[in-house]
Amino acid sequence: MQLQKYKKCGLLYAFLVGLAGCCLLACSKMDDTYDEFLEGGERIYTGRVDSVAAYSGYKRVALSWLLISDPKITYCKVLWNNGTDSLRIPVIRSTGVDTIHVVLDNLEEGVYTFDIYTGDDKGHSSLKVSAIGRAYGDEYTGNMPDMPFSRAKWSDDKTTIKWGFKEGNDILTGVELNYTDRSGGEQRMVVFPDSLETVMEDYKKGTEFRYRTMYLPDSTAIDTLYTDYLTVSPLIEHEMDKSAFAEYVLPSDAPSAWGWLLPMLWDGNINAPNGFHTPSDVGFPHHYTFDLGKETVLSRFKLWQRGAAAGDGYLYSGGNPKQFEVWGSTAPAADGSWEGWTKLLDAQSFKPSGLPVGQLTDEDKAYAAAGEEFHFPSNTPPVRYIRVKVINNWRGDPYSHSNEITFWEVEN
Repeated sequence: MQLQKYKKCGLLYAFLVGLAGCCLLACSKMDDTYDEFLEGGERIYTGRVDSVAAYSGYKRVALSWLLISDPKITYCKVLWNNGTDSLRIPVIRSTGVDTIHVVLDNLEEGVYTFDIYTGDDKGHSSLKVSAIGRAYGDEYTGNMPDMPFSRAKWSDDKTTIKWGFKEGNDILTGVELNYTDRSGGEQRMVVFPDSLETVMEDYKKGTEFRYRTMYLPDSTAIDTLYTDYLTVSPLIEHEMDKSAFAEYVLPSDAPSAWGWLLPMLWDGNINAPNGFHTPSDVGFPHHYTFDLGKETVLSRFKLWQRGAAAGDGYLYSGGNPKQFEVWGSTAPAADGSWEGWTKLLDAQSFKPSGLPVGQLTDEDKAYAAAGEEFHFPSNTPPVRYIRVKVINNWRGDPYSHSNEITFWEVEN
Protein backbone atom coordinates (compact mmCIF):
# COMPACT_ATOMS: atom_id res chain seq x y z
CA MET A 1 0.00 0.00 0.00
CA GLN A 2 2.85 2.33 0.85
CA LEU A 3 4.44 1.74 -2.58
CA GLN A 4 1.17 2.43 -4.39
CA LYS A 5 0.81 5.67 -2.45
CA TYR A 6 4.27 6.83 -3.58
CA LYS A 7 3.44 5.96 -7.18
CA LYS A 8 0.32 8.13 -7.06
CA CYS A 9 2.29 11.02 -5.59
CA GLY A 10 4.90 10.66 -8.33
CA LEU A 11 2.29 10.79 -11.06
CA LEU A 12 0.73 13.86 -9.49
CA TYR A 13 4.11 15.57 -9.31
CA ALA A 14 4.85 14.79 -12.97
CA PHE A 15 1.48 16.21 -13.99
CA LEU A 16 2.05 19.43 -12.07
CA VAL A 17 5.52 19.86 -13.56
CA GLY A 18 4.13 19.35 -17.08
CA LEU A 19 1.32 21.83 -16.46
CA ALA A 20 3.78 24.41 -15.23
CA GLY A 21 5.87 23.88 -18.37
CA CYS A 22 2.87 24.46 -20.62
CA CYS A 23 2.03 27.63 -18.78
CA LEU A 24 5.58 28.89 -19.14
CA LEU A 25 5.51 28.04 -22.88
CA ALA A 26 2.18 29.83 -23.34
CA CYS A 27 3.46 32.86 -21.50
CA SER A 28 6.59 32.81 -23.64
CA LYS A 29 4.48 32.80 -26.84
CA MET A 30 2.31 35.59 -25.48
CA ASP A 31 5.44 37.60 -24.71
CA ASP A 32 6.59 37.04 -28.32
CA THR A 33 3.29 38.46 -29.59
CA TYR A 34 3.86 41.70 -27.76
CA ASP A 35 7.62 41.96 -28.38
CA GLU A 36 7.10 44.54 -31.12
CA PHE A 37 5.05 46.65 -28.72
CA LEU A 38 7.66 46.58 -25.94
CA GLU A 39 10.92 46.98 -27.86
CA GLY A 40 13.03 49.62 -26.17
CA GLY A 41 10.78 49.61 -23.13
CA GLU A 42 7.09 50.26 -22.62
CA ARG A 43 5.44 52.24 -25.46
CA ILE A 44 2.37 54.46 -25.64
CA TYR A 45 0.05 53.98 -28.61
CA THR A 46 -2.54 56.29 -30.06
CA GLY A 47 -6.00 54.90 -30.79
CA ARG A 48 -6.20 53.01 -34.04
CA VAL A 49 -8.66 53.65 -36.85
CA ASP A 50 -12.00 51.88 -37.07
CA SER A 51 -14.40 50.72 -39.85
CA VAL A 52 -11.90 51.00 -42.71
CA ALA A 53 -13.34 50.73 -46.25
CA ALA A 54 -11.60 50.76 -49.64
CA TYR A 55 -13.25 51.82 -52.92
CA SER A 56 -11.91 50.94 -56.36
CA GLY A 57 -11.42 53.51 -59.10
CA TYR A 58 -9.74 54.26 -62.40
CA LYS A 59 -6.02 54.57 -61.56
CA ARG A 60 -6.98 55.50 -58.02
CA VAL A 61 -8.39 54.11 -54.77
CA ALA A 62 -10.51 55.88 -52.17
CA LEU A 63 -10.26 55.04 -48.46
CA SER A 64 -12.43 55.96 -45.50
CA TRP A 65 -12.29 55.24 -41.79
CA LEU A 66 -13.55 56.41 -38.42
CA LEU A 67 -11.69 57.95 -35.50
CA ILE A 68 -13.70 56.91 -32.47
CA SER A 69 -11.33 57.26 -29.51
CA ASP A 70 -8.25 59.22 -28.45
CA PRO A 71 -8.71 63.01 -28.79
CA LYS A 72 -4.92 63.40 -28.90
CA ILE A 73 -4.68 62.15 -32.53
CA THR A 74 -3.31 64.87 -34.84
CA TYR A 75 -2.66 62.94 -38.06
CA CYS A 76 -3.28 59.72 -39.96
CA LYS A 77 -0.80 58.03 -42.24
CA VAL A 78 -1.39 55.59 -45.11
CA LEU A 79 1.39 53.34 -46.44
CA TRP A 80 1.31 51.08 -49.51
CA ASN A 81 3.72 49.29 -51.84
CA ASN A 82 5.37 47.74 -48.77
CA GLY A 83 5.82 51.14 -47.23
CA THR A 84 7.63 52.75 -50.16
CA ASP A 85 4.69 55.09 -50.78
CA SER A 86 2.84 57.02 -48.11
CA LEU A 87 0.44 59.87 -47.45
CA ARG A 88 0.10 61.88 -44.22
CA ILE A 89 -3.29 63.42 -43.46
CA PRO A 90 -3.53 66.17 -40.79
CA VAL A 91 -6.43 65.68 -38.38
CA ILE A 92 -8.28 68.09 -36.09
CA ARG A 93 -10.35 65.96 -33.75
CA SER A 94 -13.89 66.88 -32.85
CA THR A 95 -15.59 65.90 -29.63
CA GLY A 96 -17.31 62.95 -31.29
CA VAL A 97 -16.64 60.41 -34.02
CA ASP A 98 -14.72 61.74 -37.02
CA THR A 99 -14.89 60.31 -40.55
CA ILE A 100 -11.78 60.54 -42.70
CA HIS A 101 -11.90 60.32 -46.51
CA VAL A 102 -8.86 60.20 -48.74
CA VAL A 103 -8.29 59.48 -52.45
CA LEU A 104 -4.97 58.08 -53.63
CA ASP A 105 -4.42 59.15 -57.25
CA ASN A 106 -2.00 58.16 -60.01
CA LEU A 107 -1.85 54.49 -59.05
CA GLU A 108 -0.66 51.77 -61.36
CA GLU A 109 -3.28 49.19 -62.25
CA GLY A 110 -3.43 46.46 -59.62
CA VAL A 111 -4.49 45.33 -56.16
CA TYR A 112 -3.00 47.13 -53.15
CA THR A 113 -2.73 46.59 -49.41
CA PHE A 114 -2.99 49.87 -47.49
CA ASP A 115 -1.69 50.12 -43.90
CA ILE A 116 -3.27 52.93 -41.89
CA TYR A 117 -1.87 54.43 -38.69
CA THR A 118 -2.75 57.33 -36.41
CA GLY A 119 -0.30 59.55 -34.54
CA ASP A 120 -0.06 62.51 -32.20
CA ASP A 121 2.26 65.48 -31.85
CA LYS A 122 4.36 63.67 -29.22
CA GLY A 123 5.64 61.03 -31.59
CA HIS A 124 3.24 58.27 -30.58
CA SER A 125 1.55 56.15 -33.23
CA SER A 126 -1.07 53.42 -33.34
CA LEU A 127 -1.11 49.80 -34.33
CA LYS A 128 -1.79 49.43 -38.05
CA VAL A 129 -5.11 48.57 -39.63
CA SER A 130 -4.98 47.24 -43.20
CA ALA A 131 -7.39 47.38 -46.15
CA ILE A 132 -7.24 45.97 -49.67
CA GLY A 133 -8.28 48.06 -52.70
CA ARG A 134 -8.05 47.80 -56.48
CA ALA A 135 -7.04 50.37 -59.05
CA TYR A 136 -8.37 49.70 -62.56
CA GLY A 137 -6.45 50.81 -65.62
CA ASP A 138 -6.09 50.64 -69.38
CA GLU A 139 -5.52 46.89 -69.45
CA TYR A 140 -8.92 46.31 -67.85
CA THR A 141 -10.78 48.89 -69.95
CA GLY A 142 -9.13 47.57 -73.12
CA ASN A 143 -10.88 44.24 -72.57
CA MET A 144 -14.35 45.67 -71.95
CA PRO A 145 -16.67 44.87 -74.90
CA ASP A 146 -18.75 47.52 -76.63
CA MET A 147 -22.50 47.35 -76.15
CA PRO A 148 -23.60 45.35 -79.21
CA PHE A 149 -26.13 46.61 -81.74
CA SER A 150 -27.80 44.60 -84.46
CA ARG A 151 -28.33 47.49 -86.87
CA ALA A 152 -28.32 51.26 -87.21
CA LYS A 153 -30.24 52.86 -90.07
CA TRP A 154 -31.54 56.18 -91.27
CA SER A 155 -35.06 56.00 -92.65
CA ASP A 156 -38.15 58.19 -92.63
CA ASP A 157 -36.08 61.21 -91.58
CA LYS A 158 -34.73 59.63 -88.37
CA THR A 159 -32.03 57.20 -87.26
CA THR A 160 -32.86 54.06 -85.33
CA ILE A 161 -30.40 51.84 -83.44
CA LYS A 162 -31.44 48.31 -82.51
CA TRP A 163 -29.32 47.16 -79.57
CA GLY A 164 -28.10 43.59 -79.33
CA PHE A 165 -27.94 40.92 -76.66
CA LYS A 166 -26.55 42.02 -73.28
CA GLU A 167 -28.47 39.96 -70.71
CA GLY A 168 -26.40 38.85 -67.71
CA ASN A 169 -23.84 41.65 -67.99
CA ASP A 170 -24.53 43.21 -64.60
CA ILE A 171 -21.62 45.65 -64.66
CA LEU A 172 -22.71 47.33 -67.93
CA THR A 173 -24.47 50.55 -66.93
CA GLY A 174 -25.28 52.09 -70.32
CA VAL A 175 -24.02 53.87 -73.40
CA GLU A 176 -22.97 57.46 -73.98
CA LEU A 177 -24.17 58.36 -77.49
CA ASN A 178 -23.12 61.44 -79.48
CA TYR A 179 -24.62 62.54 -82.82
CA THR A 180 -25.23 65.58 -85.03
CA ASP A 181 -28.74 67.00 -85.27
CA ARG A 182 -30.31 68.57 -88.37
CA SER A 183 -29.13 72.06 -87.41
CA GLY A 184 -25.52 70.85 -87.13
CA GLY A 185 -25.45 70.87 -83.32
CA GLU A 186 -23.81 68.14 -81.30
CA GLN A 187 -26.18 66.12 -79.15
CA ARG A 188 -25.36 63.75 -76.29
CA MET A 189 -27.66 61.17 -74.76
CA VAL A 190 -27.31 58.27 -72.34
CA VAL A 191 -28.87 54.94 -73.27
CA PHE A 192 -29.71 52.62 -70.39
CA PRO A 193 -28.75 48.94 -70.62
CA ASP A 194 -32.35 47.70 -70.72
CA SER A 195 -33.05 49.69 -73.90
CA LEU A 196 -33.86 47.62 -76.98
CA GLU A 197 -34.06 50.54 -79.40
CA THR A 198 -32.88 54.14 -79.59
CA VAL A 199 -34.54 56.58 -82.01
CA MET A 200 -32.90 59.91 -82.88
CA GLU A 201 -35.72 61.95 -84.38
CA ASP A 202 -33.57 65.00 -85.23
CA TYR A 203 -30.61 63.08 -86.71
CA LYS A 204 -28.79 64.75 -89.60
CA LYS A 205 -28.81 62.48 -92.62
CA GLY A 206 -25.38 61.44 -93.92
CA THR A 207 -23.51 61.99 -90.65
CA GLU A 208 -21.88 59.48 -88.32
CA PHE A 209 -22.62 58.89 -84.67
CA ARG A 210 -20.25 57.59 -82.05
CA TYR A 211 -20.80 55.84 -78.78
CA ARG A 212 -18.88 54.37 -75.88
CA THR A 213 -20.01 51.79 -73.34
CA MET A 214 -20.04 52.48 -69.61
CA TYR A 215 -19.18 49.96 -66.90
CA LEU A 216 -19.18 49.97 -63.11
CA PRO A 217 -16.71 47.15 -62.51
CA ASP A 218 -17.65 46.26 -58.91
CA SER A 219 -19.96 47.28 -56.09
CA THR A 220 -17.33 49.51 -54.46
CA ALA A 221 -16.33 51.41 -57.60
CA ILE A 222 -16.25 55.22 -57.44
CA ASP A 223 -15.55 55.64 -61.17
CA THR A 224 -17.51 54.69 -64.26
CA LEU A 225 -15.19 53.07 -66.80
CA TYR A 226 -15.55 53.72 -70.53
CA THR A 227 -14.62 51.83 -73.66
CA ASP A 228 -13.03 53.73 -76.53
CA TYR A 229 -15.49 55.51 -78.81
CA LEU A 230 -16.90 53.46 -81.68
CA THR A 231 -17.86 55.44 -84.80
CA VAL A 232 -20.81 54.19 -86.87
CA SER A 233 -22.24 55.27 -90.20
CA PRO A 234 -25.96 54.40 -90.22
CA LEU A 235 -27.30 52.55 -93.20
CA ILE A 236 -29.43 54.93 -95.27
CA GLU A 237 -32.49 53.38 -96.84
CA HIS A 238 -35.70 54.37 -98.56
CA GLU A 239 -38.85 52.62 -99.63
CA MET A 240 -38.75 51.18 -103.15
CA ASP A 241 -41.10 52.38 -105.89
CA LYS A 242 -43.50 49.45 -106.31
CA SER A 243 -44.81 50.81 -109.61
CA ALA A 244 -41.65 49.34 -111.17
CA PHE A 245 -42.37 45.84 -109.86
CA ALA A 246 -43.56 43.23 -112.36
CA GLU A 247 -44.62 39.62 -112.42
CA TYR A 248 -41.83 37.32 -113.67
CA VAL A 249 -43.32 33.91 -114.26
CA LEU A 250 -40.95 30.94 -114.48
CA PRO A 251 -41.90 27.33 -115.30
CA SER A 252 -41.56 26.09 -111.71
CA ASP A 253 -43.58 28.93 -110.11
CA ALA A 254 -46.86 28.44 -108.28
CA PRO A 255 -49.66 30.10 -110.28
CA SER A 256 -52.28 32.56 -109.10
CA ALA A 257 -55.78 31.41 -108.16
CA TRP A 258 -59.20 32.68 -107.06
CA GLY A 259 -58.62 35.98 -108.84
CA TRP A 260 -55.85 36.91 -106.40
CA LEU A 261 -53.15 37.81 -108.91
CA LEU A 262 -49.46 38.24 -108.09
CA PRO A 263 -49.36 42.00 -109.02
CA MET A 264 -51.98 42.59 -106.31
CA LEU A 265 -49.18 41.76 -103.81
CA TRP A 266 -47.61 45.18 -104.48
CA ASP A 267 -50.59 47.32 -105.48
CA GLY A 268 -50.14 49.52 -102.39
CA ASN A 269 -53.56 48.71 -100.98
CA ILE A 270 -52.98 46.92 -97.67
CA ASN A 271 -56.65 47.38 -96.77
CA ALA A 272 -57.96 45.35 -99.68
CA PRO A 273 -59.11 41.85 -98.77
CA ASN A 274 -57.29 40.44 -101.77
CA GLY A 275 -53.63 39.93 -102.65
CA PHE A 276 -51.81 36.91 -104.04
CA HIS A 277 -53.26 33.41 -103.62
CA THR A 278 -51.94 30.07 -104.91
CA PRO A 279 -54.17 27.13 -105.86
CA SER A 280 -55.48 25.26 -102.83
CA ASP A 281 -53.56 22.07 -103.65
CA VAL A 282 -50.20 23.48 -104.74
CA GLY A 283 -48.37 21.67 -101.89
CA PHE A 284 -45.17 22.51 -99.96
CA PRO A 285 -42.70 23.88 -100.62
CA HIS A 286 -43.77 26.18 -103.44
CA HIS A 287 -42.46 29.47 -104.73
CA TYR A 288 -43.26 32.48 -106.89
CA THR A 289 -41.07 35.06 -108.62
CA PHE A 290 -41.25 38.79 -109.44
CA ASP A 291 -39.05 41.57 -110.80
CA LEU A 292 -38.11 44.61 -108.64
CA GLY A 293 -37.51 46.65 -111.79
CA LYS A 294 -33.84 47.35 -111.07
CA GLU A 295 -30.78 45.83 -109.45
CA THR A 296 -30.43 46.99 -105.86
CA VAL A 297 -29.28 46.08 -102.34
CA LEU A 298 -32.25 45.38 -100.10
CA SER A 299 -32.31 46.36 -96.43
CA ARG A 300 -35.71 45.07 -95.24
CA PHE A 301 -39.27 44.28 -96.22
CA LYS A 302 -42.73 44.11 -94.69
CA LEU A 303 -45.31 41.46 -95.38
CA TRP A 304 -49.01 41.88 -94.57
CA GLN A 305 -51.01 38.74 -93.92
CA ARG A 306 -54.43 38.12 -95.32
CA GLY A 307 -56.80 39.42 -92.67
CA ALA A 308 -54.28 41.86 -91.16
CA ALA A 309 -56.34 44.85 -92.26
CA ALA A 310 -59.73 43.30 -93.05
CA GLY A 311 -59.91 41.48 -89.73
CA ASP A 312 -61.28 38.23 -91.15
CA GLY A 313 -60.69 34.77 -89.73
CA TYR A 314 -57.54 34.14 -91.75
CA LEU A 315 -55.21 36.14 -89.49
CA TYR A 316 -52.46 33.78 -88.26
CA SER A 317 -54.38 31.03 -89.96
CA GLY A 318 -55.33 29.71 -93.41
CA GLY A 319 -52.62 30.04 -96.01
CA ASN A 320 -50.68 32.87 -94.38
CA PRO A 321 -47.00 31.83 -94.56
CA LYS A 322 -45.44 30.83 -91.27
CA GLN A 323 -42.00 29.69 -92.43
CA PHE A 324 -40.55 30.85 -95.72
CA GLU A 325 -37.33 31.87 -97.50
CA VAL A 326 -36.47 34.86 -99.66
CA TRP A 327 -34.07 34.31 -102.55
CA GLY A 328 -32.55 36.84 -104.95
CA SER A 329 -30.95 36.82 -108.38
CA THR A 330 -29.61 39.14 -111.05
CA ALA A 331 -30.01 36.57 -113.83
CA PRO A 332 -32.39 33.69 -113.02
CA ALA A 333 -32.33 30.59 -115.15
CA ALA A 334 -35.13 30.59 -117.73
CA ASP A 335 -36.01 26.97 -116.97
CA GLY A 336 -37.18 27.89 -113.45
CA SER A 337 -34.35 25.99 -111.71
CA TRP A 338 -32.39 27.34 -108.72
CA GLU A 339 -29.33 28.10 -110.78
CA GLY A 340 -28.30 31.73 -110.30
CA TRP A 341 -30.30 32.18 -107.09
CA THR A 342 -28.91 33.18 -103.65
CA LYS A 343 -30.78 32.73 -100.42
CA LEU A 344 -31.09 36.16 -98.78
CA LEU A 345 -32.80 35.14 -95.55
CA ASP A 346 -34.85 32.57 -93.66
CA ALA A 347 -38.07 34.04 -92.31
CA GLN A 348 -40.34 32.90 -89.50
CA SER A 349 -43.65 34.68 -88.92
CA PHE A 350 -44.15 35.73 -85.30
CA LYS A 351 -47.34 35.74 -83.25
CA PRO A 352 -46.86 37.87 -80.11
CA SER A 353 -49.35 35.93 -77.96
CA GLY A 354 -48.14 32.48 -78.99
CA LEU A 355 -51.75 31.27 -78.77
CA PRO A 356 -53.00 28.38 -80.93
CA VAL A 357 -54.50 28.96 -84.38
CA GLY A 358 -57.91 30.57 -84.11
CA GLN A 359 -57.14 32.46 -80.88
CA LEU A 360 -56.05 36.11 -81.15
CA THR A 361 -55.21 38.98 -78.83
CA ASP A 362 -55.31 42.69 -79.54
CA GLU A 363 -51.51 42.63 -79.59
CA ASP A 364 -51.58 39.95 -82.32
CA LYS A 365 -53.93 42.08 -84.41
CA ALA A 366 -51.92 45.28 -83.97
CA TYR A 367 -48.65 43.55 -84.82
CA ALA A 368 -50.08 42.05 -88.02
CA ALA A 369 -51.84 45.28 -89.03
CA ALA A 370 -48.49 47.14 -88.95
CA GLY A 371 -46.98 44.60 -91.35
CA GLU A 372 -44.46 42.02 -90.18
CA GLU A 373 -40.92 43.33 -90.72
CA PHE A 374 -37.91 41.27 -91.79
CA HIS A 375 -34.35 42.57 -92.14
CA PHE A 376 -31.79 41.44 -94.68
CA PRO A 377 -28.22 40.81 -93.48
CA SER A 378 -25.71 43.62 -93.97
CA ASN A 379 -23.79 41.53 -96.51
CA THR A 380 -26.79 41.01 -98.79
CA PRO A 381 -25.69 41.11 -102.45
CA PRO A 382 -27.37 43.23 -105.13
CA VAL A 383 -30.39 41.52 -106.69
CA ARG A 384 -33.16 42.34 -109.16
CA TYR A 385 -35.40 39.29 -109.04
CA ILE A 386 -37.08 37.95 -105.90
CA ARG A 387 -38.25 34.38 -105.30
CA VAL A 388 -40.37 33.66 -102.21
CA LYS A 389 -40.25 30.00 -101.19
CA VAL A 390 -43.06 29.05 -98.79
CA ILE A 391 -42.17 26.14 -96.50
CA ASN A 392 -45.42 25.97 -94.52
CA ASN A 393 -48.33 28.09 -93.33
CA TRP A 394 -50.12 28.74 -90.05
CA ARG A 395 -52.89 26.16 -90.51
CA GLY A 396 -50.99 23.51 -92.44
CA ASP A 397 -53.18 23.59 -95.58
CA PRO A 398 -51.18 23.07 -98.84
CA TYR A 399 -51.36 26.62 -100.23
CA SER A 400 -50.42 30.20 -99.38
CA HIS A 401 -51.76 33.73 -99.62
CA SER A 402 -50.46 37.18 -98.65
CA ASN A 403 -52.01 40.61 -98.81
CA GLU A 404 -49.16 43.09 -99.52
CA ILE A 405 -45.37 43.36 -99.61
CA THR A 406 -43.10 46.43 -99.40
CA PHE A 407 -39.32 46.58 -99.83
CA TRP A 408 -36.70 49.07 -98.68
CA GLU A 409 -33.36 49.48 -100.45
CA VAL A 410 -29.97 50.80 -99.37
CA GLU A 411 -29.32 54.28 -100.69
CA ASN A 412 -26.13 54.66 -102.68
